[in-house]
Amino acid sequence: MRLMYWILGGAALLLLTKKATPAITKFIRGEGIGDPTPYLSLITTAAKRHPELANRVNVLLGLLDQESDHFAPDVVNGRRRSPTGALGIGQFTKIAGDEVRRIMTMPAWRSRYDNAPAVGNMLKVFEKESHAWKPEFAIEAAALFLSFLINKWNGNVEAALTDYNAGGVAARIVSTVGTHAGAKQQLIALPDNQESQSATYSPSVLAKATVFREQGFGRVVRSL
Repeated sequence: MRLMYWILGGAALLLLTKKATPAITKFIRGEGIGDPTPYLSLITTAAKRHPELANRVNVLLGLLDQESDHFAPDVVNGRRRSPTGALGIGQFTKIAGDEVRRIMTMPAWRSRYDNAPAVGNMLKVFEKESHAWKPEFAIEAAALFLSFLINKWNGNVEAALTDYNAGGVAARIVSTVGTHAGAKQQLIALPDNQESQSATYSPSVLAKATVFREQGFGRVVRSL
């Protein structure tokens, strides 16, 4: 009987070892990702409203992990702000909050909330100080903003992430070149207020997204 337990235990350990590939193990140990469990329901519900995120829940998870310092509670609830004043799980600035409200003036985007009027009404008046530190609001705003940017850049997720982080100038470079890797030297050459983290932000988010997909977070089963 002990021999049987030993064999079964060894087989289970072998399977776990094979599942955790060296690249993924290195990333988790080096870069780290946070535990999204407390917010998964909110994130999945928000993603379901947007076709752009139908197969990219993991990208939204990667973005929120990056922005919130691995879902750190003091960042999520607004007690810790970035040096630029960005706030909450999606690290919204005043400019980004203004953009969320602007997007909600467009009928095609506003109609995505026909089945959730309370959420739609909140996004119409979204602003940093009132809403960005509340995850139930900020996650919806981040999903809307990321979806809009993916649409804006014709499905180029790297350009969309660059826009979310550093604005349209940096994103246009990525979109023109086609890939973030190809645009890296041009991004590094941007002035500090535009370059920000844009040379490293998109690759970092996508690396996290890969880990989240490996863990089973990737595709929305159905839309709302």
